[in-house]
Amino acid sequence: HHLVVVRSNNLATLWIDGVQKSVTSNAISITSNTKPLYLGYSPSGDTYQRRYWPGNLDELRIYDRALAPHEIDELLHGETRPLTVAFDVNGGEQAPTNTVVIMGAPYGELPQPSRTGYTFGGWFASTGEVTFVIAADTLVTLAEDHTLTAVWTPNTYTVAFDADGGKVAPVSKTVTFDAAYGVLPTPVAPPASRLAWLFGGWMAVNGQLVTDATLVATASDHTLTAVWTKPAPLPDPEASPTFTSEAPYYGYLYRTGDVGGQAASSVEGTIEFNVSAATGKLSAKAVTRRGPLNFRAPTWDAGEADGTHLVTLKLRSGETLALSVRGNRAWGMLSGGSVDGELLVECARNRFRDRTDAEAQAVLTDFKGLYTAALPTCGPADDDVGAVPQGAGYLSLTLSTYGRVKFAGVLADGTSVSMAAQALLIDGCGGWVCVPLFSPLYGRKGWIGGLVWLDPETGAAITDRELGWTIRWDRVRGDAQDFSLLLDLCGGRYAKPPALAPAYRFSVDIEQVPLFYPGGSVLFAEEALPINLPVAVSGTRMTMVRGRQPQKTDGAYNYGGENCAQAKLSFSASTGIYKGTFSLYYDYISGNRPRHKKVTVQYAGILCPVRGAAFADAPAGMGHCLVPDNSTGPTLKRSFLNMLHEGAVPAL
Repeated sequence: HHLVVVRSNNLATLWIDGVQKSVTSNAISITSNTKPLYLGYSPSGDTYQRRYWPGNLDELRIYDRALAPHEIDELLHGETRPLTVAFDVNGGEQAPTNTVVIMGAPYGELPQPSRTGYTFGGWFASTGEVTFVIAADTLVTLAEDHTLTAVWTPNTYTVAFDADGGKVAPVSKTVTFDAAYGVLPTPVAPPASRLAWLFGGWMAVNGQLVTDATLVATASDHTLTAVWTKPAPLPDPEASPTFTSEAPYYGYLYRTGDVGGQAASSVEGTIEFNVSAATGKLSAKAVTRRGPLNFRAPTWDAGEADGTHLVTLKLRSGETLALSVRGNRAWGMLSGGSVDGELLVECARNRFRDRTDAEAQAVLTDFKGLYTAALPTCGPADDDVGAVPQGAGYLSLTLSTYGRVKFAGVLADGTSVSMAAQALLIDGCGGWVCVPLFSPLYGRKGWIGGLVWLDPETGAAITDRELGWTIRWDRVRGDAQDFSLLLDLCGGRYAKPPALAPAYRFSVDIEQVPLFYPGGSVLFAEEALPINLPVAVSGTRMTMVRGRQPQKTDGAYNYGGENCAQAKLSFSASTGIYKGTFSLYYDYISGNRPRHKKVTVQYAGILCPVRGAAFADAPAGMGHCLVPDNSTGPTLKRSFLNMLHEGAVPAL
């Protein structure tokens, strides 16, 4: 064996066959003297006599300094010995697999590996259970081939939370790469008119759903986006009680799709049927834009194990009505014959017709009365059509005994609307009342349809606009004035007499409509438009300042006078409807003579003191104004928006 003892300061290190075996502290001070030196065995009389190894030593060397490890290795092997050092990148990207070092010399330049999401913390070696850092200037002390292992520190990143229309707190947090995200916040759903969106978790940009336990795999700051699941507009009809006895049902016909690239579910008809016997004797009436369809059945076709009754009714003209009926709900499909494609059927038992239904009658009492609503546009199907109405129509809704509803109003193109409907109290809808709206228009060359929901708390009238349920208005006469529009519903309960604001401001939002004359065309004087025109209130009366004709000065008309548009307004406190006229002015030269032409514009709208949350900041009243357009003939009128804002005209 080759043994070396190195004393350095107060430490003594034992090496056996080139391998460091132990290090001990030895604070004994040795001074120069003439006494004999014994190695490996104690002399006679010594306290530790015969305690140590008594073997022979083949060769002995004593140095006057502490030897370095590489010197010990050279003494053992008789030469400077190269060693192979391997690199374990420990999950990082591949570095040089190994290098050659010299015992006792510095390791020299070491590779710098990389690892996604981690910061390199250096190379480490180990002997026994001792681990130590290896740097470029570290001397090689391990006497055998060995491995250096990369050490990594996981990076931290900021993850932001995008609530996608909702609200969330906190808006961000710090996460560690390759560790779980940890507790993630639950956002508040985006504002909804009636039904709250359902939170479906957080999603990364790659589409992966991220939970508290998901390991962070994005090596940068990143964003998680809330996933919102659209709620069903109505509860599952199959959860309704089973059918037990005769009852009246009322509902609507609809289809899903899109209008002008915007997802839309469109009401395209109404349906009512009465089951007059438990055996399934049934009469039904469906109304589409092409007219009414009457069906009869003597009995159910079949009954399912869950208590649902099935019946299919057919007409000689080809229309087929398939119904599934339960105690409070019915659903199915209308197709064939005069029906365009397939219309889905949704019905509810008409609880308001049952005078013994105390709950329904109490609800009806709370909802009875007048409701007013404006119909502003929210998306055209074909915005290349110049004649698409841009104004707002309006409706009044009167809810009375048995849930009967009377709609009356004027659409934005001046078309009058009048129809009867039935209010529904549908189980599982939180006390909201649903009123299907549908009316054929333009000689059955168009229609308007939608679902109106009445809020039991605020009295607002809304649509499920966030779910793609708005009001659809179509004109399909086959000429250049055809359009398909999606309309919002802005309004609610209207008290009589109304509580009016102290003052209002009347404005119009009109695009240029040229006036064509022999030899050219001209635009109207925009400075004469009624913008923020004061409307005074006295009790339940509204009045505008008397208009004045624009005055001609130095060959030109001055439109700076107050109400030079000569706007007039009348208001009905009993209906909420306001209407009137104002003037547009066109100045041009024709036949070498200056011309000053006045065009009278009619307008109408409705006051909506109660509005849904989505329209909290909307004008108190909205409507339309019809501007004559002689570009294609004498009959075309372009529809634009008019508004009644609460409050006096702001001071300059």
